[in-house]
Amino acid sequence: MTTEATTLLPDYVLRAECKGHIDQCRTICANPLVDGGIVTGSLDCTVKTWAPNPNYKEEQTNIENTMFDGEELNNARKQSEYQCSLTMVGHEKFITSIDYLPDHYVVSGSHDKSLIVWNVVDGTPVKSYPNAHSNAVSCLSVDKYTNTIISGSWDKSAKTWHFDKDAAISELKGHEQNVLCVLGLQNGIIITGSGDGSIKFWENGKETRDIAAAHSSCVRSLKELPGIGFLSASNDGTVKTWTLQGDCIGHIQAHNTLVYSVEVAPSGEILTASEDKTVKIWRGDSLVQTIEHPGCVWQVVCLPNGDIATACSDCVARVFTKNPEKVANPLIIQSFNDNIANSKKKKSGVDPTKLTTELALQNTKGTSDGEIKLVNNSGIPEAYSWNAAQQKWDKLGEITDGPGVGDGFSQRTFYNGKMYDYVFDVELEHGSGMKTFKLPYNKGDNPYFAAQQFIWDNNLGQNYLEQIARFVMDNADAHDTVPSDFVAGDPYTGHQRETFAAKRPGTESNPTTSSPFSQEQDKYQKELEERERQKKVKHFPATTKVFDQANYDGILKKLNEFNENVKTSDASLALLPTECTTLTQLCTILKAGQGEKVTLAHVAVVEKDA
Repeated sequence: MTTEATTLLPDYVLRAECKGHIDQCRTICANPLVDGGIVTGSLDCTVKTWAPNPNYKEEQTNIENTMFDGEELNNARKQSEYQCSLTMVGHEKFITSIDYLPDHYVVSGSHDKSLIVWNVVDGTPVKSYPNAHSNAVSCLSVDKYTNTIISGSWDKSAKTWHFDKDAAISELKGHEQNVLCVLGLQNGIIITGSGDGSIKFWENGKETRDIAAAHSSCVRSLKELPGIGFLSASNDGTVKTWTLQGDCIGHIQAHNTLVYSVEVAPSGEILTASEDKTVKIWRGDSLVQTIEHPGCVWQVVCLPNGDIATACSDCVARVFTKNPEKVANPLIIQSFNDNIANSKKKKSGVDPTKLTTELALQNTKGTSDGEIKLVNNSGIPEAYSWNAAQQKWDKLGEITDGPGVGDGFSQRTFYNGKMYDYVFDVELEHGSGMKTFKLPYNKGDNPYFAAQQFIWDNNLGQNYLEQIARFVMDNADAHDTVPSDFVAGDPYTGHQRETFAAKRPGTESNPTTSSPFSQEQDKYQKELEERERQKKVKHFPATTKVFDQANYDGILKKLNEFNENVKTSDASLALLPTECTTLTQLCTILKAGQGEKVTLAHVAVVEKDA
């Protein structure tokens, strides 16, 4: 008896959302041991495995036949097909990259400078390299030809590792800035991409070729293109095709902002993931589909079964499919689309209903060259600038951030899709010459935060933090540089750029390794980390009265009973066995009262229980 092949959909559609991380989902890879299985790494310092529930369709059918209450039925319908099967805890800082290592392992790299190899069958760590690098591990890849682990770091080096050895096999040094992506190719070739915009080739631990200006900004991702060579993606928004001889034979302006990940589907289609909250799918240089997300998309990967999966800054991993039999139910898809729409509304800060239409704007003339007006384009606020020479309105782009429309708006400056009170011209040494960069700043922003973002966006060294912050304070009105209340973003979300010497117009730069700027950087970085910690850990430290003593055995018993009850109502919200073990360890530590360290993993379990 033969079974007819399923006719695939023309575009990818949401199959499932994987919700369980409590911070950004930063990296993702396929788990080929399970059909459709994935592994994720997060800023919450955990690695999780996910798999489709084989009984999902049957359970959904039973729900339809047995539930009649509207709200309860809708909640049941929204249960994801995918379930978290394992949570692996071991890294002390957030995870930057993961990859699958045959036959049943996954290796993770972290900002804590370490690499850990995990057994994805039972979640146990089987090998650890505590100080794999002298700075954060920024990327890793498993060479599919040799199963060699290749890691890259902010220490400007790449290293190769083998599972049965305790030390690095080789160290690849030569980049001037952070190594941000690595890839093993056939014939023992390794390529590395860096914050200095270059791509280097290595064989037997030696540099064999250097593409010094492969991109105009950081190289963020590399992917083999079978039969041709490889692809590279960059902060400059482009994806380039290269031969193994280092010749560029193709170029796509894939996005208008940072491209974090590039992938090649078995069909030959190219997938790109970007800061602009989209995954784009390309056939040659033609865009064939755009998949919007509620947050920045850190990575996209192809799964062996033909599906694709993404890691997103909204803490969720997602699986998309062309198989009509696997598509998520309409309620889940609607919720996903609603989240995308809400993220746009929250981001822009502009109420489009109060704006004129694009058609109405085109029927009016501007009053001065460069005048900016906002319009409502199908519910999305967009900015237009008056072109006096051609007597027409030029579209600048969609508004992705900024205050509401009000007095003084027309005096603000539109830059990179956002409105700013100031956009300074800053002259920097770039290569062998000078280049003018734009430094955007809004009233009330912390000058140090604005300086840090400028460093990230324009590839400057951290030792210039103080100089740039002082530049802002010197050139903006004094009352405009008093920081308002804010919640700090994560300082390590990938915007670490290459370094160039910088100077203010009319002054000479003189960077030194003993610069006092580094002390300000340390102070600033500690403030960022503390604000982020307070943002994520909402129950600690306690700000109300606490008990000096507690019945920890009783507390643990009640929590376990509660967890069992949750399993029967919504298993996706229940603690996993590994998390129950972590909770037991925490109660043991607190009961002993001997000052043993309570880790982020312990706190994360309490946060989930809460």
